[in-house]
Order: sequence, then structure tokens, then C-alpha cells
Amino acid sequence: MKRNYGIIFAMIGYITFVFSIDGRGAEWRLYFENDRVAFYYDAENITSPSKNIVKVWEKRVFKGKFVNETVKKMGDIFKTLNYAIILREVDCTKKQAG
Repeated sequence: MKRNYGIIFAMIGYITFVFSIDGRGAEWRLYFENDRVAFYYDAENITSPSKNIVKVWEKRVFKGKFVNETVKKMGDIFKTLNYAIILREVDCTKKQAG
């Protein structure tokens, strides 16, 4: 049996990358919570690319009620739904986030 070490190293690299996205020195701070979702922002990695624009990572941790509703609407594939990490851009002058 011939082993392909290139594929093995590529898989290890991919797994390392995926798991490092959430653990990249983030300092998650809770800013809002309800019975469905808890919202956190990463206080460690806030940037300001221009005068009135701020970029911040947001983490949404989904609770049982939200997950159950999503499974009912969209199928069993969402049973393992846990969280999402999103890069938000905030325009401070317009008080808008995208």
C-alpha cells in the first residue's frame, strides 16, 4: 500500500487552519443575549480601516430553541448548529452595521 504523505499533510494543515479561526487570540465579550442567541464581539481584534469605519468580529452562539426551530424549517443537517463567526463593518457616522 502506497501512502500519499502530501494528502496527509494537506489535511493536517486544513484542520489546523479551521480550528485556528476561532482560537486566533479572540477575546469574546458578551454584548447581547436572548433565549435563542448570544452575541459576542472580539475585543482583541477590532480594526479601523478609515476614519468612521470599524471592523469587528461577531460570534453568534445559537441556543437550543433557535437550533430546534432551524431544524424544523431546514432539516436535520442543522442539528449540530452551534455558532457562527461574522466580520461586521460598522459605519459610526451612519450608525449602521453590515
